[in-house]
Amino acid sequence: MNVSQAELEVLGTVSGLLTSASYLPQVLQSWRTRRTRDLNVKMLVMIAVGLTGWALYGAGLGQPVMVVFNIVALVQVCSLLVLKALEPRDDGTGGARRVGICELATPNQENNV
Repeated sequence: MNVSQAELEVLGTVSGLLTSASYLPQVLQSWRTRRTRDLNVKMLVMIAVGLTGWALYGAGLGQPVMVVFNIVALVQVCSLLVLKALEPRDDGTGGARRVGICELATPNQENNV
């Protein structure tokens, strides 16, 4: 298949735009409702690490499109993690949920993390 560099750039730009924009509906809904209970912290952390890796990979290849779109997506995923961490706990105490490394490493049925 013979694809020009310009066609590949268009494909990369459109794909990056769609991928980065895919987080926006969830970010807006979570911001508006202040509810993130059903979002899985482990998934969000894994996505954040993956996006960071892709951004670094793109930087190493000198691909600014890859870097920019992965950073845009990373900012959105991190905002979901912040909203998740600030969501009031379900135990009625009104305090913010603690989200730490220990909770990520071991399942916690009570906090549904």
